[in-house]
Amino acid sequence: MRDWASGLCVGLVTSLGLFGDRLALGSARTAVTADVATTLVAVLVVTRVSERRRPYVSAALGACAGIVAAHLALGPDRTPWMSERAPQFVNDVVAALATLALVFAFARRRLVLACVVATTAFVGVYAATHACWHLDRGRFEATVQECVVAQFFSVLLALWVHRAARRRLVAP
Repeated sequence: MRDWASGLCVGLVTSLGLFGDRLALGSARTAVTADVATTLVAVLVVTRVSERRRPYVSAALGACAGIVAAHLALGPDRTPWMSERAPQFVNDVVAALATLALVFAFARRRLVLACVVATTAFVGVYAATHACWHLDRGRFEATVQECVVAQFFSVLLALWVHRAARRRLVAP
């Protein structure tokens, strides 16, 4: 249940961050705030994930529930220009699952570098196919895909720093 709740938190924070960014017309300030929130949640979750268990499915289902909850709470009645379509969910799913993949890679005693590389490639393919997932109407400072990629690299950097700091504190 704890892993499901961790996934739920990641799904909610990533989705609400992207949603807030869209409402702020791609404002860099809002994007940075969303990145900070997602990064903090990722660092908190990485400290709670057990290395012995493999909570991938449970956490991924929790993230999906968080995405759905965010979309229901801030649905199309309040913002009709952000219609609930598949591309909108793709943006949120990429943001949440990429964050969870990094969390699982960094939670292990031995870093799972293959997972970090594969997730980075996955986010790269997502960014390269941005035309398929583009939802912005009007003028935005940053596209939603740029926000997802920035969020991913913020989490990657923070988890790398967290891992290095944790190793220095634990080292004899």
